[in-house]
Amino acid sequence: MRSRGRCFNRKKCCKRDSDFLEKAFLIVLAVIVGILLLKSIGKILLFLLMIAAPVVVIIITVKKYKH
Repeated sequence: MRSRGRCFNRKKCCKRDSDFLEKAFLIVLAVIVGILLLKSIGKILLFLLMIAAPVVVIIITVKKYKH
């Protein structure tokens, strides 16, 4: 029974690790792209973020309350 539990936990940890690595890779990629964009078109990007952030928050809250 113990070996079965360990194997299950190991699989679970591996899944979590792969998910974490995917998220970390995406975050690093986003940061690099963000830095490149800020160097070239910083003001436009900030303007778009100022508009997009509240819209995204509103959409998420509406979806949560619908369900």
